[in-house]
Amino acid sequence: MLRAQLRPKVVTPMALMRRAYTQPPQARRRVGYGTMGTTVIASSCVAYFVGVHYPPRWNPFLFMRTKHEIHGADKLSDSEYCAAVERRMHELPFVKQLQAHSFDAPSAKRVKAAAGVPETGEGKSKEEAHYYAVRPFTNLPPERLEHNLTGSTLRGRDRFAVTPLVFSKTEKGAADLGGRVGDGYAIIHIGRDISGFEGVIHGGMIATLFDEALARSAMHALPNNIGVTARLDINYRRPVPVDQFIVIETQIIENAGRKAIVKAELRDVDSHTVLAEADSVFVEPKMAKFMKWVGGLNVKRMLEE
Repeated sequence: MLRAQLRPKVVTPMALMRRAYTQPPQARRRVGYGTMGTTVIASSCVAYFVGVHYPPRWNPFLFMRTKHEIHGADKLSDSEYCAAVERRMHELPFVKQLQAHSFDAPSAKRVKAAAGVPETGEGKSKEEAHYYAVRPFTNLPPERLEHNLTGSTLRGRDRFAVTPLVFSKTEKGAADLGGRVGDGYAIIHIGRDISGFEGVIHGGMIATLFDEALARSAMHALPNNIGVTARLDINYRRPVPVDQFIVIETQIIENAGRKAIVKAELRDVDSHTVLAEADSVFVEPKMAKFMKWVGGLNVKRMLEE
């Protein structure tokens, strides 16, 4: 009995509220409304900030956040903002890691120079590199890009501020690291204006980004480096926040004749959490072998420059 009397009495917030509304008005004034309110507010704030950094699976939309917003973006012109995004891309640890084992194609060198990205001298020679670093769309004349969705129409501030930075595996890379020539990574910055749900990239745009990244790898595996999408299956695993960098890893699974099977994963560039997956089949048109003769189209050179 004595031990029970000495045991401290725990008062829960629910019990405190019940006591406040069952006692007469004179007694209610003595109840610690200030303490209870402070506890509820503090608990809510802690729960929200924990949710932001560790979004729960049951409601990730409530805790959406931007992670790579450019500091002082409102004071920058459109061209300055795009250049700042380019410099920020080359500061990412994942990009630095790949860059140290890559050879910069002419397109990659031009884009870096235009944005003022300093040369670190960490890249490999063309013969020793595991990857080619290339920038799609930059070799094409403006008239060829006029009606291109991701290369022109959606280019600009708060959309696709910079062209994708693509690392494609070389023959030496495939020999040393495994995989196949053409496997690689595409690092992409997605702006806030490419949303479906507010703050989340549109699911159709994810399909477009997958299609372009997968096609680049598939063309390495096809006989004449030309192919069209025959099938594209996507598994959306988690919402993808906008205003950040993402990475799409592609891997050639099989190629036989005019068909190539390629899979890909879209990941968070920092945590490498898989946000979406894709499986695809690309088929080379029967007339593809004649395209090199008519017009002198050399897709392989375009993929490496």
